[in-house]
Amino acid sequence: RGLGDVYKRQAYMPAIVVGGSFFGDNLSFISDTTIASTRTQDCVMTDKFRVNCLIVVPAAIVVLGVYIFQGLSVSAPPQTETIEWIKVLPYLIVLGTAVAGMNVMLVLMLGIVSTGLVGFLTGMSFFDWFGAMGSGITGMGELIIITLLAGGMLELIRYNGGIDFIITRLTRHVRGKRGAELSIACLLYTSDAADE
Repeated sequence: RGLGDVYKRQAYMPAIVVGGSFFGDNLSFISDTTIASTRTQDCVMTDKFRVNCLIVVPAAIVVLGVYIFQGLSVSAPPQTETIEWIKVLPYLIVLGTAVAGMNVMLVLMLGIVSTGLVGFLTGMSFFDWFGAMGSGITGMGELIIITLLAGGMLELIRYNGGIDFIITRLTRHVRGKRGAELSIACLLYTSDAADE
């Protein structure tokens, strides 16, 4: 029984990490998918957040109940480090300005500046701040290259009429709401298949 509990807890950890990352990405105000979807659909971030809440929050509540029920038999180790609440301030600034509907670039710039100010107040030097930003950019290098290549390819496809061709073919027989939903699903499936 003891060994089975250990294996069960080990299985929960990847589920918690992956599920938490999906939950966070769906409700993020500054993720790449949020920025792309709001810019292409000409809507504000709060609209996307509201729709995603309807999809994500019910599942999150059910999963939270499962975690609480399963965690009743788990003894948590005592907290060994104190929380430095000042370091949470940049996250709150980014979240608050994003919820208020501020431009994404301004939100990101405020996040960078507030992180630097908090870093200076907690003993970080100016060069450490630039080093941390450099490490972050280095870690995102591959994603940036892929994004630039994908953006260029999509612009070539759009310029040559490929996207209009696909949309025309998928929507020529649409007569109602269900047909429109089916055509959107086919468009997403086609683009995802091409992405893979």
